[in-house]
Amino acid sequence: MLALTIAPPRPAAFLPYEDCLEALESWYGELAARMTALVHALPAWDGLDVATRAEADRYLGDDLPSEAVGCYQELYSRLAIEIAEFGFWSGQVDQQATRSEVRRCLAGIEPLLSSLSAGLSPGRKPADVAVALSNAYRAMLGRPILAAGQTPAGVRLPTLEESYLDPDFRVIAVRAGELTSDEDWWAAIPVRGDLIEYLADALTSPEAVTAPLIVLGQPGAGKSVLTKALAARLPPEGFLPVRVVPPVGRPDARRRGQARPRLPAAGRSAHPGGHRGPVPEGGPRVDAPR
Repeated sequence: MLALTIAPPRPAAFLPYEDCLEALESWYGELAARMTALVHALPAWDGLDVATRAEADRYLGDDLPSEAVGCYQELYSRLAIEIAEFGFWSGQVDQQATRSEVRRCLAGIEPLLSSLSAGLSPGRKPADVAVALSNAYRAMLGRPILAAGQTPAGVRLPTLEESYLDPDFRVIAVRAGELTSDEDWWAAIPVRGDLIEYLADALTSPEAVTAPLIVLGQPGAGKSVLTKALAARLPPEGFLPVRVVPPVGRPDARRRGQARPRLPAAGRSAHPGGHRGPVPEGGPRVDAPR
């Protein structure tokens, strides 16, 4: 019973598959060590000869954890083949887009999430409020990056969809007490270029409804623009995006509970008073802070 009190490592969007296997082998090794101690305490152990004891210790300590990891890999791969949603989430299904191409405005995430939503709830229609918000946020993609009146005469500025390039990023699960505000702390974390795949993984993982995904960056790094692009790309069949923006000039507004959802015009007119409506069944609401 003591062996069952150890929580197993789980796959996660931020954790490379190889690292998960390494953690899993260590976990199996800890279980094997407890099992070995239990076997040594059995009365039958005293009746074994030295060679048999050595063979049993070798198998429990070395072979059994490796065999368990091999079995896990086989079942994991089989599940990725049999269930398309898990295959995509696990990263074991090849994507058509290559990571070396220039990616703009999270364009690739929408078809991926749409296919997953359709597979999980075939035939389900999205809620009216989700469609209204999705259409309104999507309209932002076609607007110039600067507001009217800020553009010099005779100059055409690109739209958000044309100008926003998907950034490289770093990601890690953070524990209490870690200095995430220190740039030196981030220096050891590898840079990734698969933002579309990561976000799709993160938004469809079990952790999406239990822990927040926090975007950090220097002023002007593009955090707000990222939330605009993500809100525009999330399919209404499975998501209800609501951008929450604190009042300008009030950095403490969120702490005082004064932050309010910033609904596009279509969302406000369709639902007076800023009512956001029910979350579509089976899908999380994405509150994207500025």
